[in-house]
Amino acid sequence: DTVDAKIDKVEASLNARIDKVENKLDSFKTEVKTYAIIIIALMFILQPTIFDLIKSIFK
Repeated sequence: DTVDAKIDKVEASLNARIDKVENKLDSFKTEVKTYAIIIIALMFILQPTIFDLIKSIFK
């Protein structure tokens, strides 16, 4: 193996790893967005009780 071939191999494996990490991050971001939307929706539905809860915490 020449040095160039070894560098190409390392580069290829690094790129593959980076792609995997990026894919995981993308799916994680969409999950977080989904949870955030659900939480916000619940907060709007349960608004009065949430405000009472927050007030009781800060009393």
